[in-house]
Amino acid sequence: MFYPKGKKIAPINIEEMLNPFVLSVWFMDDGNKRIEYGKLQGFHLNTQSFSVKENERLKSAIYKNFGIKCFLQGNHGKIRLYVGAESRDAFRKLIGDLVIPSLQYKLVN
Repeated sequence: MFYPKGKKIAPINIEEMLNPFVLSVWFMDDGNKRIEYGKLQGFHLNTQSFSVKENERLKSAIYKNFGIKCFLQGNHGKIRLYVGAESRDAFRKLIGDLVIPSLQYKLVN
């Protein structure tokens, strides 16, 4: 369902699949923290392989399911999702206990 015709997509029904466990696995695999001036600013979900429309779909699903605001952020000519300061702590609280110990460093300053 994520690779019809061999190309990765964000399915129309992604909202139905998205739960805290799925989000935590996604972050562990394809996420990172953003540190600026020595302080944790937020988190990226590296969604550069998706179209702008698909990124909008992902952003909307995350907000609808968890109340977490994401922004579309440019990255080397592509788009990725960014969880900024407004939702940073809610994001960390939502997935923190689900992130395996060896990847907890992605959540802290």
